[in-house]
Amino acid sequence: MPCPLTTVTTSDTTILSPNYPGSYSHNKSCLYRAVAPEGLLVALQFTEFSIEYHPGCIYDRLTVYDGSFQSDPVLMTTCGTGIPNTIYSTSNKMLAVFETDDSVTNAGFRGVFTFVENAGSPGGMKTQFLHVWGIPGLNL
Repeated sequence: MPCPLTTVTTSDTTILSPNYPGSYSHNKSCLYRAVAPEGLLVALQFTEFSIEYHPGCIYDRLTVYDGSFQSDPVLMTTCGTGIPNTIYSTSNKMLAVFETDDSVTNAGFRGVFTFVENAGSPGGMKTQFLHVWGIPGLNL
């Protein structure tokens, strides 16, 4: 059962999984779209995160896209109880999609969409790098 689309156009806006901080519902598909003013990027930072864990996140998951649509590039797909690192878009748009199955539920998440200056701008954000070790066939 889908949730209503949440569209964020104001920086420092909190997004919550359904029923947060109570357990989220089964069979949900919730979309959170952030649209910053032209020239700014979108950052998503989580302060609470507890989604059913599976190594492939095949049951419950949060997927973040670099744009407004699920056809845009994926920035992150995650689940579990570790708070993800802050994630940044490459444009002024970001879409987060929270999907659940029909079994285990957890508390969900609390996140904040913030609009930030591009790294190329004076006073802009710093680039974060993800280091990956021990994955066969991965050449960075």
